[in-house]
Amino acid sequence: MELAGIGKVQSKEGGDIVLPNDNFAIDPDGSIFDPQSTGDTRKVYGTIKVVDFENYEGLHKEDNNMFSTTQAELAKPADTTVNWKNA
Repeated sequence: MELAGIGKVQSKEGGDIVLPNDNFAIDPDGSIFDPQSTGDTRKVYGTIKVVDFENYEGLHKEDNNMFSTTQAELAKPADTTVNWKNA
């Protein structure tokens, strides 16, 4: 998934999430899917990679609400959910 002028969104597997169009939805677990697909035919494009860091003060604010760090990432906490609202 690429955000215009910002960059690509990485999947939990480490690859880029590729969307065929702008008709998508996001589940609380971070799965990005085609909202027109259901059940056994549900098309999932990927799952957003969510991570945590030991020291938040070690995060450096960049442009476009992005952050950088030299820290190793921690696994996402088990109770993490992704909140997304289609504008």
